[in-house]
Amino acid sequence: MTRMIKRMMVRTLAVAPLLALSGAALAGGDGHIPLQKIGLHALNLVILLGVIGFFTRKMIRDGLANRAANIRTAIEASDKAYAAAKVRYAELESKLSGLEGHLADMRKEAEVEAAAERDLLIAKADAEAAAIQASVARTVRGESARARTALRRHAAELAVTLAAEQVAASITDADHVRLTRDFLGAVQGGSEVSHG
Repeated sequence: MTRMIKRMMVRTLAVAPLLALSGAALAGGDGHIPLQKIGLHALNLVILLGVIGFFTRKMIRDGLANRAANIRTAIEASDKAYAAAKVRYAELESKLSGLEGHLADMRKEAEVEAAAERDLLIAKADAEAAAIQASVARTVRGESARARTALRRHAAELAVTLAAEQVAASITDADHVRLTRDFLGAVQGGSEVSHG
């Protein structure tokens, strides 16, 4: 018999005295324990279990073997999953340890790029400011030259007006006549030279 059936028989025999005691308690007050009945029932049970075990031993053995194989497969799958998880954990751990260094490198790179961008913007702003200053200087020079020219023209006009007023105030009627005569003489002398 298989080991399992033997275990069941031993358990049944171990339970028989307990059944006897409980039977005595059920028998009532006469104090008589029907040991013969209990023994026959226990023997009946052992035989029944033995017959069931004998006819089902192959199915039980196959079922237990299948169950053991399933458990073994599950344990192997669990071991493989555990090993894969350990490998993945180690990979992630190494990536995380490298990530901090990578982040520090990225931070430094970003700082360098930001400094270069800042310097480029400052240089561009300086160039634009210099261009604006040069444009302003050209505009100021041009406006100054125009203002000087306008002032000279105005000063000349004022000088001519002032001179005309002074000449008009200082010329008498006799001077008018003499100037007219001189002018006419100059005009007539010029026309004779051009005809001759």
